[in-house]
Amino acid sequence: FDTPEMKAAEAREDAAFWEMIELTPVSQAGIAAFASLIWSLSGPAFPEGHPVHDEECSYPKNRIIVAIWRAASGKEGLPVVSSIF
Repeated sequence: FDTPEMKAAEAREDAAFWEMIELTPVSQAGIAAFASLIWSLSGPAFPEGHPVHDEECSYPKNRIIVAIWRAASGKEGLPVVSSIF
């Protein structure tokens, strides 16, 4: 994880994160993206398949994040997290 390519990718991801949190989503896709970001930052600590994951998904704060993501994305299931912030 210390390769120049990985460090450059991490710097791009970090810059995108700081830019994103200054924005106000104005579309359903934007709201879904923010819900995914919140999920990646403060959703379940354990990955799907871990015995504790389902319990963590049932926490009220996580259920709210999922409800917002589903309403904004029009999808079922859990928020999509394409990377870790």
